[in-house]
Amino acid sequence: MSEVVNKLTDLNDPDLRSRAVRAAQGLESFDVLIINGAVADMVTGQLRDADVGLVGPLIASVHPRATHKDAKQVFDALGGIVSPGLIDMHMHIESSMITPAAYVAEVLPRGVTTLVWDPHEFGNTCGTLGVEYAVQAATDSSIRVLTLAPSCVPSAPGYETTGGDFTAEVVNSLLANPDIHGVAEVMSMQAVLDRNERISSIVQAGLEAGKRVCGHARGLTGG
Repeated sequence: MSEVVNKLTDLNDPDLRSRAVRAAQGLESFDVLIINGAVADMVTGQLRDADVGLVGPLIASVHPRATHKDAKQVFDALGGIVSPGLIDMHMHIESSMITPAAYVAEVLPRGVTTLVWDPHEFGNTCGTLGVEYAVQAATDSSIRVLTLAPSCVPSAPGYETTGGDFTAEVVNSLLANPDIHGVAEVMSMQAVLDRNERISSIVQAGLEAGKRVCGHARGLTGG
């Protein structure tokens, strides 16, 4: 099953999507059919008995049990819960003190299939070379790892010695890499509110690149 599901594929591939539709219609076999599971419905919050058909990485069909049987591989869930992959929205893999591959090997069996990685500590110790390593490790991963450009290197300018100094120019050069998906963890909310020149220019670099800017909103309330 891992050979089919763990292979990262372009989800916009028209041939892949066409195969998924045909499999859902019963005109083609699924790559993987998960049977006898209790599917966690993310809309209703309920568990329902259903089988799940996969084509490549796509969920092609969620259907009543035993209504489809044609599949290259069949995985019996034995009554276990089947849910969409979990998304870890903020992680410093290097803080775990193990390699990215070893970290993924631990979280994948626990349901995490997407991880947003801020290689902040790599940036602070190794500079841009650390971030480049993170990008390569993410590319080689068996789950979807979205790497961000660290925004606070050093964490406290003027108070520490670090392996890098990520000005807006450095962050902008990192954002030019299509495998870097945004600006990570703008930690100083007060600096943003005060329009601190360094932080503001880093945020602006992310906005001008058309990428996400992540940050803290301590104490934020409201509807």
